[in-house]
Parts: sequence; structure tokens; C-alpha cells
Amino acid sequence: MQTEQKRASSLIRAGLFLLLCFACSPGRGSAQQSQGGDWFADAALAGAYQPAASFKDARGSVSSGRTFVETRMGYAFDTRNKLALSLAGGVSLYDFNGQSPLGSEWPWRRVQEIRVDLPLSFGITDDLTAFLAPGIRWNLESGADLDNGRTEGVRAGFSYRFSDRFLVGPGFGWFTSLDGGSSFYPILIVDWDVTERLNVSTGSGLAASRGPGITISYRLNDQLRVGVSGRKESRSFRLDEGGSAPNGIGKDRGVPLVATIDYRPAPSLRVHAFAGVKFAGELSLEDAGGRELVDSDYELVPIFGLSLRAGF
Repeated sequence: MQTEQKRASSLIRAGLFLLLCFACSPGRGSAQQSQGGDWFADAALAGAYQPAASFKDARGSVSSGRTFVETRMGYAFDTRNKLALSLAGGVSLYDFNGQSPLGSEWPWRRVQEIRVDLPLSFGITDDLTAFLAPGIRWNLESGADLDNGRTEGVRAGFSYRFSDRFLVGPGFGWFTSLDGGSSFYPILIVDWDVTERLNVSTGSGLAASRGPGITISYRLNDQLRVGVSGRKESRSFRLDEGGSAPNGIGKDRGVPLVATIDYRPAPSLRVHAFAGVKFAGELSLEDAGGRELVDSDYELVPIFGLSLRAGF
């Protein structure tokens, strides 16, 4: 078990090291990608915080903080045909205060996350583009067995560009579940420039969990964009051998609605900040086989965060 934890920690440390290397290197990613036929790489670091929120059916509360790092490297044959490898990892810290409705005072504390993805996009016709992104995930509490926190699956779909200002297409995601089953969900791809400055789009975003989302943004100038974003999020993770549900499954669900600011001081550098509220927050506890033992809603809570992406 300790060996598995060391492997997870090593992957996260390697990602942080690559992030520092990329961020300190001269930015030239956007120019190279637009020319096509060249290697590209970038890295991102993100953090988010959710203050204490009171449980609706208990006298306790829960707060959480999350950090996430991602590195990507790939080859762009041209602007539409690309192949990349993405390595990402993160840590979420939960702080339970007072009475917890989930069976113990501390149902979980430190949750680790590792992702490996291989996204591929290729043009079928001048206007039709396909994408395929197989991936592996590890989501587990510190101390849990790494293999027990593993899931794998794929996201795939098509997008059709009706004009320079409107792109839409269907897709799907399929992933195995920690309880031994699997989940299938539809994806809708939209990128619509309603005007020269106003845009409506869908997409997962950095560190996002599975679930639909939409963003409405307005470009103030070439460097600054503001917007509103909402999505449905759901995270599942394997628990350790202790607690009231040994080797069980923890879940954190909610619907964040946030205001966003996107700042691009250079073509290869992006700073993204958000602040808002989380609706319908819910924590649940399941046994090792996925049978729900208890769940609890918590009150509306503010959330905010910051991310940095640098091209190489």
C-alpha cells in the first residue's frame, strides 16, 4: 500500500517539475501550432477553495481545497489534426467540523487524483472534425490501494463547422465505475460566436469532473474576456481501510455557477480566475460494492479559484 502511495506522489511531483520547466521556458506554443507540422507542449496549474458549508441534516460543516497540475505534449500535423499525451494530478483536502452525517467524524480527509489521457483530433472533411480521447483515472483517499481507485474509458464525437462563427456536434463519454459497473453519458459540442465579442460554448475545462457545462463569455479586448460558467459536477473516490466504510466509495456532487475572468498577456500564457456559488452540494458514502449507506446535502456555499496555463 505504501508503495502505491509513493507511485502516486511521484507522478504528482513529476508533473509539478514539468510545469516549472514549461512555465520558465520561452513561450512559443500558439505560433507553432498555427503553422502546423510541429511539436507543441503546455502546462497548467490550478487551485480552488470552498469555505465551510453547513450540512442540512446535521450540526457539522465541511470545507475543501483543491490543487491540480497538468502537462501536455503532442504533435500538430496542421490546425485540425493533432495527437497529444496529457498527464495530470491533483489533491483535494476536506475539513469536517462538528457532527458529520456520514458515519464518522472524519469520513475522509485527503483525496488524490491522477489522469492519463491520449486526445486525438482529425479532419474528415473541410468542415467535419472527429475527436477521440481514451483515458485512465485514479481517484482515491490517501492510504487506499491504487488499483482499487482506477477507472478507464473514452470520450469521442464529431463537430461540424457550419460557418466561421458556428460549430456544433454530438459526442459521448463512457467510463468504468469504482463499484464495478460503467457509465455512459452524452456530450454536446458547441462553439458559437453570437457576435464578434459574445461567445457561447461547452467544454470540460481544466480539472473538471464528468458532467455537462456551458460558458457564456464576452471579449472586452484582445487580452481580456469575462463570462459566466455553470456545470454539473460529480466526483467519486475510493476510501481507505479505516472509517465506517472500509474500502468504500466517497462522492462529492454539486452545481457550480461562477463568474470568470480570462486574461492572456501573451499568446502562450493564460490566466483564468473564477468566483461564484455552488448549488445542490451533496456528499455520500457507499460500501465497497457501491451500495449507498448515507448521503447528506449541504447549504449553498461560495467557491473561487485561479489557474495558469503556459505554452512551450
